[in-house]
Amino acid sequence: MKNPAEKLYKIEAIFKRTKPRLLKIMGAVAIKFIHTNFHLQGFQGKNFEAWQKRKAKEKGPSRAILIKTGKLQRGWRALPPSGDSVVIANSVPWAKIHNNGGLINHPGGARTVSFVRSRTGFKFGKDSTEIQQRKVKKIWSGNIGAHNIRQPQRRMMGDSPMLRADEKEAIVKEMITEVLKK
Repeated sequence: MKNPAEKLYKIEAIFKRTKPRLLKIMGAVAIKFIHTNFHLQGFQGKNFEAWQKRKAKEKGPSRAILIKTGKLQRGWRALPPSGDSVVIANSVPWAKIHNNGGLINHPGGARTVSFVRSRTGFKFGKDSTEIQQRKVKKIWSGNIGAHNIRQPQRRMMGDSPMLRADEKEAIVKEMITEVLKK
């Protein structure tokens, strides 16, 4: 039987050799964790934290929170590992404010509102297709002043016991596979 110290040195050598792959695996596990949070509509931390619902009522079928085009969810990437860490980033500028919550300082500016004729009078033209299909009867331009928008925190990424457990499981599985190869 080999000396226990030799076994530890062997495992350490395997770990050093597989560290870049382990970091990539950890990044993939983190991305999967984020996508699961989008699917569950909340954050899996010590306890599950459901995302706050929208204030505005939508007409027609409701959609999931933070999912309109899917750009925010698809924007998450694990950057190439450097040193002993892997960085998870999002290319979408509004990802940080949604994940952390906070105050958005909107500068305001000119806005154009169009009105279309309906059976009961005039109503707001919702989008360009509606305006093109009907005749625009009135157009109003106005200046909206600077204002703040409070964005609730809808955490999708961050430190979580669930994420750490998933990463640990993936690392152990990979290390066992590597040890059994030899």
